[in-house]
Amino acid sequence: MLDEERCWQAICARDAGQDGCFVYGVVTTGVYCRPSCATPRRALRRNVRFFVSSAEAERAGLRACKRCRPDGDAADPIAGLCRDIASCPDRAGPPAAVAFWQPRWAARATAMSSM
Repeated sequence: MLDEERCWQAICARDAGQDGCFVYGVVTTGVYCRPSCATPRRALRRNVRFFVSSAEAERAGLRACKRCRPDGDAADPIAGLCRDIASCPDRAGPPAAVAFWQPRWAARATAMSSM
């Protein structure tokens, strides 16, 4: 059972430490996000619902936010990078996925995964 007041405080603070603990959906937009999503405007509390997982939010008829991608690789950027590299055929030079990822992105993703 989620403590809705603590969840709301995490959203207000954009607390990345709560990412993965819950997602929140905004019923007026039909979108669900991570607590740390950098949305320009915070939703009104009366329009927000809390969910334990992305799957639960999707069952409620909401779609994933395109900014924070609560259902995608944003949770694990290393896994996303590995999948991109594995999907590229071997050729002379770096695979296309590796060329797409700039070194600072990979360094940042590595730093994030060790937290």
